[in-house]
Amino acid sequence: MVAGVTLIVSGCAGGGPVTADRPSPTPTAAPTLRVDLQAAEPARVGAPIATGAGAVSLPMYGDGGIVQPVAAVGPRLLLSETPTAEGGGGRRFFAWDPLTGEREALWEAPAGRQDIVTAVSGSRVVVVRTGLALPFADWLLTVRDLATSRMIPVAMSQAGVAAVTGATAAPPLGLAPYAAIDGNVVCWAAYSLDPAGRLRRQVLLHDLETGSTRVLAEADPRTGHGLESPSLGGGLAAWIETAPGGSVFAVAELGTGQVTRYAAPGSPSFLRLDGSGRHLAWDDGLAAKYALDLDDGSLVRYAGAEGWGVLAAGHRLSWAPAGAFSGTGGFYDLATGEVRFLEPSAAGSVTNLAGVFGGWFVWQEIPAGANGRPRAEAGVYHLLPLDP
Repeated sequence: MVAGVTLIVSGCAGGGPVTADRPSPTPTAAPTLRVDLQAAEPARVGAPIATGAGAVSLPMYGDGGIVQPVAAVGPRLLLSETPTAEGGGGRRFFAWDPLTGEREALWEAPAGRQDIVTAVSGSRVVVVRTGLALPFADWLLTVRDLATSRMIPVAMSQAGVAAVTGATAAPPLGLAPYAAIDGNVVCWAAYSLDPAGRLRRQVLLHDLETGSTRVLAEADPRTGHGLESPSLGGGLAAWIETAPGGSVFAVAELGTGQVTRYAAPGSPSFLRLDGSGRHLAWDDGLAAKYALDLDDGSLVRYAGAEGWGVLAAGHRLSWAPAGAFSGTGGFYDLATGEVRFLEPSAAGSVTNLAGVFGGWFVWQEIPAGANGRPRAEAGVYHLLPLDP
């Protein structure tokens, strides 16, 4: 175990891309394994996605503001609409059926605050409410159940944390948590103060059925240690342990508490489990994307500097395209081992958003105007249906 990081998962028991490194010094974790990025196999590249291949389109500007897909809830897409008019209120959220065009109003954030959707499981949507400017020190974590219209409070920020040395605002949400959900459990990482007023960083797990919250891991930021990118999938929780000497992926079986740890070279971020919990994916330094098979230890490099981050949707992985740097969108299918990339946009056009949302691959196209610059008001989202 990395010094400065404590595993607190209850019930714990003690040649290729992944090799055994050393035994853990505690009985709470399995031996640490080492990931060899040099042994990664490149993903097979499939047919490019033509920019005109979308079966459905959605204008980027709606009647009340700027529209953006943020998640999938069953067959529908969850849309946010940010008012453009002064005094237009807070960001609004809708459920939209791409096949029928029907739109259902869901909720609206209060003025001066913004709601950010970080994950969906079934009808449950994880929402982080923050202010309008970083570092988002004041936040509220909730789960909205769209089937029952119930809003479930999960956690909130602790006063005074932002003023303590060592509380580092990190992407994508600064001091606010980017939370995950799988069925009845929600997982996130956050700073808090212990009873003595000392700063700590924790990975926490909340059970929506029982209302109980437990700590999976804790780190001391004063020693340069941290905990980032918690994820859930297939009965597992995973997160990144950061330390001056490097990073480690921790993968915990929630049923038994057993933890397996992987020494991760490079600069990993945006760690994600796929829906089955078999694969662990991450972005290395915003320059390479990897997927590790936790069953057989095989490693695939499925993308490079086309974009940043990891979005996991079932058995598919996608990323945010680096449109300002000639990047492009696409997705990697874990079931087929194939990655597909969007064709380059027309000269002057920009794609800032692309990803897999449920059964759709969605990408944005902002065309160029007469002056050669992108015309946001003419922007559109294209939707390509995907096989189950």
